[in-house]
Amino acid sequence: CNVRSFQSGESAIAELSLKPDIVFLDFNLGTGENGLKILKQIKEFNKDIRVIMLSSEDLLSTAVKCMKNGALDFIVKSETASLRVEKCIEDVIQVKSFKKYVSLSTLTLISIIVVIGITAFIIIKFPEIMDR
Repeated sequence: CNVRSFQSGESAIAELSLKPDIVFLDFNLGTGENGLKILKQIKEFNKDIRVIMLSSEDLLSTAVKCMKNGALDFIVKSETASLRVEKCIEDVIQVKSFKKYVSLSTLTLISIIVVIGITAFIIIKFPEIMDR
């Protein structure tokens, strides 16, 4: 799997032509950018890109705003965040596999993604799945 990370939403927006399978986006980018604004830009570019929002804020109102604007999930950065991230990745693989009529046993993930620290934006592109 191909994983790219960006320190700003603006630099990542410029790379959306990579057609990512899943994007992990921090709600508070810390660069003067707002994750919700970037989420809206991603959805304007391609509404089918799966965006998972991450935040240290445990506010229901923040999660609702993100979900209403097209986020697939909202994960609070906590002890269990890595498990939820892994589950989101597995779900995307299953959807891609189902759409291509390929069993999960034919897929391999090169690495498990752990989102920590200052990484604000991560794009993941899985290798193309070939029909049998």
